[in-house]
Amino acid sequence: MTSMLEVRSLTVARRQAGQPHPRVVLDGIDCAVAEGEVVMLIGPNGAGKSTLLSTMAGDLGPAAGEVLFQGRPLRQWAAGELARQRAVLPQRAGLSLPFTVEEVVHLGCLARTESRRRLDGIVRAALETAGVTHLAQRSMPALSGGEQARVHLARVLAQIWPGESGSGTGRLLLLDEPCASLDPHHQHSVCTAIRDFAHRTGAAVIVTMHDMNLAAQYADRIVALWEGRVMAEGEPRAVLTRDFVRRCFAVDAAHWQADADFLVATRPLHDPA
Repeated sequence: MTSMLEVRSLTVARRQAGQPHPRVVLDGIDCAVAEGEVVMLIGPNGAGKSTLLSTMAGDLGPAAGEVLFQGRPLRQWAAGELARQRAVLPQRAGLSLPFTVEEVVHLGCLARTESRRRLDGIVRAALETAGVTHLAQRSMPALSGGEQARVHLARVLAQIWPGESGSGTGRLLLLDEPCASLDPHHQHSVCTAIRDFAHRTGAAVIVTMHDMNLAAQYADRIVALWEGRVMAEGEPRAVLTRDFVRRCFAVDAAHWQADADFLVATRPLHDPA
């Protein structure tokens, strides 16, 4: 598979109040995501997942190393060109203005150049994929946090929705904890939608995730971060071993095979040593 996004020897440092020197948040990160692949970034709080995603998006500049999108350094992309091929959903995508859901999803199409009829079709498809078609005429401030999260997912899907050819090849979707405010039913429906979108269109997708079961069931590949470094990388079964879970998350783990799904159950460590 062709790498859509490559991170090479990436180091990111941040200056904190009262500290004389910047603190290294990411240290020598190497990873990549291919066309049609779903990569999930996992790790404990403070491991650097959101920082890595922000750097992949171009919102943060690295102290060293580089990010390549379609083989070109991210810094060489013009903003409009990048907006047509790369969409980002941050953890907090609040919107207090009284736009309707449909209007918010249309905002994802601002950089697109198709006809209004074509854009309307893209918005309808994105609404359906995110499971929010029934909310199309509702006001955003009147929605629950979980409903708003799914609307914003529809917005970023509309931003990079496949063109007339039906292919999303060359597109990149970056999602920061898209399931954080969702109930279990909608967690699975959103993860299914994300995976199907990547596999059907060829778009590359990177998702930060805390839930190991969702990562085990829906990721093609997992990249695990710990203290700003890559601790493990590979298919879910290869990464989410009991030893790995104990070292990375400081909890004990057991595995189950449920039909085709690989599940992980956790419990406190009685003896951390």
